[in-house]
Amino acid sequence: MKQRSLEPQAFANHFESWLIEEIAAQRALSDLLRQQLAAVRSGATQSVEEIANSLEAQLSNGTPRELRRNLLVDRLASTLEIARKGITLERILELLSERGVDVERLRGLRTELRDEVARLLKLNRRVATLARYHQGLFNEVLNSLADAAGGAETEPMSGSLVNAEV
Repeated sequence: MKQRSLEPQAFANHFESWLIEEIAAQRALSDLLRQQLAAVRSGATQSVEEIANSLEAQLSNGTPRELRRNLLVDRLASTLEIARKGITLERILELLSERGVDVERLRGLRTELRDEVARLLKLNRRVATLARYHQGLFNEVLNSLADAAGGAETEPMSGSLVNAEV
């Protein structure tokens, strides 16, 4: 089945719609990670699990957006008879601009998406660091309890309990 080509302005409109949807999805992930960070800090185990389930559901919603983006980029490459490989958001803006499309709104959305993804990555690192800390602390407490109860020999862990930063 041959794909129907898109005029540059029609492509820009579809691409803008995708960008708006992607920004909203990244914001939703950021919100969930902030909630996860707060739940982990407070030790709300049930909330951590519920938020983890919400994160999993949100991440699974990314597949249709990714498919939509890939379809749009494939159609653009086909229409313009260029190689699909190496097409970036910036390159898309250049290609559209060369064909007379006003890309300022798209450029703003691209910047907004980039900034949102950077915030998301920073939050993700914070959650991962806190989770590793909690795991180390948990392991140390279990080892201490096992030692106190005269359990099997255990090797000292990282010293998280003694050297904890608050």
